[in-house]
Amino acid sequence: MTGVSVFADTTELPEWFEDMIEWRKVQVQESLDAGTITAEQAEVWNQHFDDMVEYHQESGFPVGGGCRGGGMGGFRNGGGPGWRWNQE
Repeated sequence: MTGVSVFADTTELPEWFEDMIEWRKVQVQESLDAGTITAEQAEVWNQHFDDMVEYHQESGFPVGGGCRGGGMGGFRNGGGPGWRWNQE
């Protein structure tokens, strides 16, 4: 019996993934411009997205999906990394 690799052997990112990262960064910028997140929160989110890109460039994507879970949450409403920064 042979093993099956669960990650694709590629460093090229799919267009849908690049589009998703760009969309998320635009959402962060719009939230920053609207004052619903701080500059520090925007920086944390953008670093997270950059880390996602780096990870998938190095590791590919799981076969059949993956990366499932809670997702980004509602950062436009003050959620996400550091959401308590907005809390009094």
